[in-house]
Amino acid sequence: WWYMEESKEQVEEKKTKQVTAQFTTKLPENYLVPNAPITLDTSMTKKDLNSIINTLLKQESGEECAYNFSFIIENQLLQSTIQRLLEEKNLTTEKIMQITYTFAIEKPKEEHTEPLNEWISCLGFLQNAQSSLIDKEYTVGLFDGSIRMYDSKHQLIRNELLHTDAITDTAYAYVDKNCYLITSSLDQTLHLHHYKPNKELELSYIGKWKHSIDCIAASIVNDKIIASGTGDGNILLWDIEKISSKESEADQPIKKTKKKKVEVGVLEIQAEIPTAHTMQVTDIQFIGLAQLITGSYDHTIKLIDVNKKVIISTIHTSFAGVCSIDSSQNVVYGGLTDSTIRQWDIRESTQSRIYQSPQPGWVSSLSLNPLNRNILVSGGYDNSVNIWDVRGDKKPLKKVCVQKDKVMTVGWNGPQKIISGGCEGQLY
Repeated sequence: WWYMEESKEQVEEKKTKQVTAQFTTKLPENYLVPNAPITLDTSMTKKDLNSIINTLLKQESGEECAYNFSFIIENQLLQSTIQRLLEEKNLTTEKIMQITYTFAIEKPKEEHTEPLNEWISCLGFLQNAQSSLIDKEYTVGLFDGSIRMYDSKHQLIRNELLHTDAITDTAYAYVDKNCYLITSSLDQTLHLHHYKPNKELELSYIGKWKHSIDCIAASIVNDKIIASGTGDGNILLWDIEKISSKESEADQPIKKTKKKKVEVGVLEIQAEIPTAHTMQVTDIQFIGLAQLITGSYDHTIKLIDVNKKVIISTIHTSFAGVCSIDSSQNVVYGGLTDSTIRQWDIRESTQSRIYQSPQPGWVSSLSLNPLNRNILVSGGYDNSVNIWDVRGDKKPLKKVCVQKDKVMTVGWNGPQKIISGGCEGQLY
């Protein structure tokens, strides 16, 4: 056989491939650079592009610039060289490449920690019920059946025992302009407490089931419907307008001292989707106008039509249970027991990407940023909290912190603040 050695010119040509590009951004006007085509070496990295953008900004403003930007090419975050991204996306250098830049995600700074001396199971955020991007009050559910409620500055405003067993989930909902704190528990009940700032929580409704109620979701479209997933794999829909009976609050296991008698409405189950899953339902979420998405340890994610009370489609997650889910438009993300976060297209039930946690351990909780749905935070049994850009190359963008024990829950309070907690009994 014959081997023809490449000439120096051919080697140099490979090393110095070039592409014509244009920079675009949605940032304010003072961060705009000329959008005239520019020639770039494909060996360039994020650092090189940052240098170019800051130089162009200096030329425009006359002032030194040292901003840290991230760059998106064909909806993928640039984390290596342009050449590597071209190869991964099977792109050519013949067309003008559009490069979008935005501010890079910086590692969050620790703002507050608080010891609770009890395992933290879940978080609920008032902003979600209001469709707000402003950080507001939030509630921490604990394994001893109590809740801690904090204001946006992390000041404790309420500490109450609500259940006789561990709280599994918590959320806020608005019903006829009244705000309710919803909690579910291993004690097989679901509670709705009327919430008024600076006043004691008032138990208004209670739902009962024969197994634990493990996750809850309130519909923003139909404010009277609450969905829940149970330990025996069922999906239950509760209608606040349908009450089977009333009980005195004095008859409840958790006693409260009150000057007046308060009647508690016992919720009637509007609909049941039996054996939607064959194992515990771990997470549930309303999407769109009348659909639910649910995850379970039975290795499936289900899309459910709320009006017809039927399962529309099933996503099989191979050999891993689903601990947590979140969704954006037609994409769902699942935190699994095999240390991965996986992405699926709901319309086709097809998996499109896998993100691998740095250390082995269940991904117990995940949440998409309320403002930038490409940014996701996760917590897991490897004790870590990580930030991901779902357009990236399947590894964490930033490690937020490493706790001393398993992380059970994590979420966003506004687009800038991350709250987390777990078996360490410390709120971060």
